[in-house]
Amino acid sequence: MTRAGRALRHRLRAPLLAAVAAAAAVLLSACGGGLAAGPGPRTDPLPRLAASGAPPPPGGYFTLEPVGSYASLPSDATAAAQVHRSTWEVRPGNRADNQTTPVRLAMRRVNPAVQAYDPRWNTHILGRITGDFTGTTDEIFQWAAAKWGLPTT
Repeated sequence: MTRAGRALRHRLRAPLLAAVAAAAAVLLSACGGGLAAGPGPRTDPLPRLAASGAPPPPGGYFTLEPVGSYASLPSDATAAAQVHRSTWEVRPGNRADNQTTPVRLAMRRVNPAVQAYDPRWNTHILGRITGDFTGTTDEIFQWAAAKWGLPTT
């Protein structure tokens, strides 16, 4: 891949990763910043559906996990197993980008006077930010929601 292609891919992924990091920071703050034991293993909220070409149900697939469940959030692989596969693509122009994963991720500290920064992100958040999933736009949102305990609606 050319340098321009890699730069474009990075620019397209950066806003999504920033949104995931911000959501994770909110979740961590809601959990009191600690890693309290969660209620136990997560289970898929809906029965497994065969891959289809239909859009997701109006209520989505995942709900917001309760405060204190940060420690029980699933791994990349577990979240990927919870994704409801579908050939439906809400944004056909995303197909090529949705099949790429970041080569290298780095989050840099910004000026604290300009934007909030919490050093706990380095310990609790940064290790979970991987971008290691490919699929349709909807599948990527499902994966991120499952991985971070966020709703898909």
